[in-house]
Amino acid sequence: MEEIGWRGFALPRLQIQFTPLKSSIILGVMWSLWHIPVKLVFSPWTYFLSFYFIFTLMCILYSIVITYFYNRLGGSILIGVAFHGLMNDSTGLKTIFNADSLVINDFVDTGLLAVIFMAVVFVILYKEGPMLGKRETK
Repeated sequence: MEEIGWRGFALPRLQIQFTPLKSSIILGVMWSLWHIPVKLVFSPWTYFLSFYFIFTLMCILYSIVITYFYNRLGGSILIGVAFHGLMNDSTGLKTIFNADSLVINDFVDTGLLAVIFMAVVFVILYKEGPMLGKRETK
C-alpha cells in the first residue's frame, strides 16, 4: 500500500518540479525516514544508528530503479508494488533459509545488495541520464 503514496501520489508531483533523478533521491530519503519508527522498535539504538545510513542509501537506489521502470511503463505503479513486495519478502525469506552454520549478517546482506543496485543504477544513469526513462511531453 505504500507505493500508492510514493509512486502514485508523490513521484508524479516531484517530477513536475525536479528531474526524475532528483525526485528519486528526495523520495528515497523520505522513504527511509518513513521507516524510522519500525527500525527503532525492532533494533537497538546502536544498531539503528550504524545501519540507518546504508538503509537510506538502499532506499535511494531502490527508488531510482523503481522510478526508471515507472517512467518507462508510462506511470504504472504496479512495478513499484511488485518491487516493494519482492524486497519485503526477500527479507523474510532470508530468515527462513539461514541455517545455524550459515547466518548472513544484515550488514553483509545489505552491503551486497547495495553494490548490486549501485551497478544497476549506474547502468540506468549511463543509458538514460537524469531523466530515468521519462519521455518528453509535447
